[in-house]
Order: sequence, then structure tokens, then C-alpha cells
Amino acid sequence: DYAGKVKSPHYQFTSYRFEVLEDAFRNCSVNPINNCYCYGNYFWDSVWGQSTYLNCLVLDGGLLVDIGYYGIPLLLSSPHFLYGPSLLEIASGNFTPNFDDHGTYLEFEGISGVVLKAGKKAQQNVVAIQNNHYDILSNVDRINNTYIIPFLWLEESTEITKDFEFQIYLGFVIGSSFLYWIWPVL
Repeated sequence: DYAGKVKSPHYQFTSYRFEVLEDAFRNCSVNPINNCYCYGNYFWDSVWGQSTYLNCLVLDGGLLVDIGYYGIPLLLSSPHFLYGPSLLEIASGNFTPNFDDHGTYLEFEGISGVVLKAGKKAQQNVVAIQNNHYDILSNVDRINNTYIIPFLWLEESTEITKDFEFQIYLGFVIGSSFLYWIWPVL
């Protein structure tokens, strides 16, 4: 979503910033677009009569993506559960979510469309559910018999070099301003 005008990294000309908002990881009752991830009737909805935390209709801060992983309960979220404060209660680890380190954004120059700065971040988590039929899962004792274990953090980012930003500045910012003022004279 559009976050506003910002200054370019080196030459301070106006650029435009877009950010992935909290709604991207909201449950499908709040954000209907995420309904495609909520199939229902998961094997973990009620494991041998035990309730679990993984109800895609109310789970906020992450998306359950199990179909592509042969039914293995994977949870896609922002790093450090940026948009899932309720997930922090059942996740293993010490997390300190903040947008600067864990958010996804894009900044570009408005005339040329050149990307000046971008950062894409995501976290994949495995979900373990208490199950006394398997020794390895019998000691899961988190909230609602569910335990979220982050196992992969993906981050891609880029920032324009000072030399290339200068070329954009001359060619599009100064050049378009020059044409704006000289065109009526021609």
C-alpha cells in the first residue's frame, strides 16, 4: 500500500514508498483475499480430541500453507512475527519485531520508475502439535498444544548505487525540470 513520499538515499529527491501492510497476514474473516489459504478440515484442527491454535479463520499474523508441502503445517509470516503478536505467545525464541528490520517495502523514482531501494522479507515456520502417539511430539506444552518453530528467514534487498542515482537525478529530476521550464519558450 502507498506509504508516502520519501527522499532518495543519496541525492534527496522525491521518491515514492509502498509497504506491505498488516492485512497481508490477517485471517480470512478480516481479509477475505486470504480465504484461498483456508481449506479447513486440517488434520490438526482436532488432533485426537485436543484443540489446537491453528484455526485459519482466527489465526492472525501468518498464513497456513500446507497444500504445497504434502499437508505439513507450515506457517508463512513476516520475520519475528511482525504482524502477529498473538503468534509470539506460542513461538519458540526471543523476538523483537520492528518494521525497519522485518518489513517489506519498495521505493522508486516517480518519472522513470527506477527502484531506488527495496526489501522483501519473509519467514517460514514449522508448526508442531502435541501428539502423545509420537514420542517426539508428546512434550509440546505450549498454548493450546501448539508450538511454532521458525526455520527459515528469507531476505532480499537492494539499494541504488550513488553513481546510478546521480544519473537518475540528472536525467529525470533535473532533465524533466529543465524541459518543464524551457518547453514554453520553444
